[in-house]
Amino acid sequence: MPDEQETLTARGKLSSKKMPKTRGNEIYQDYICGAALRACRETFAALPAQWVVVTVRTDLLDPGTGHIQPTCVLTIVTPRQTLEGLRFETLDPSEAMANFLCRMKFKKGSGMASVEEFTEKDVPRGAAVARP
Repeated sequence: MPDEQETLTARGKLSSKKMPKTRGNEIYQDYICGAALRACRETFAALPAQWVVVTVRTDLLDPGTGHIQPTCVLTIVTPRQTLEGLRFETLDPSEAMANFLCRMKFKKGSGMASVEEFTEKDVPRGAAVARP
């Protein structure tokens, strides 16, 4: 994530200032959601499945142990038909998660938080479950 954001002033000059933490967290959320959507699209391109489960993990601090460890921050159950109906040129990745069965915790001030990932029992019958 960049530390600074650049804008053009009214006079056409480039201005640089520190990026607010909330804006950085929003950009990161869109990045995570966009990566999940891409994984779904690539899986559907390679397999004849009608459903795909995608789980995104990132390194987060575990407050119980004090260690950084891979933690699930997003998990979605994606039907092929729903994904194919999206217009990717104009959608917002984090807003698009409302189209799917999704678990994600996000706050502007603190960013992404740990969620429980979907398992086979959460997935409709006949769905493909990809293992990391």
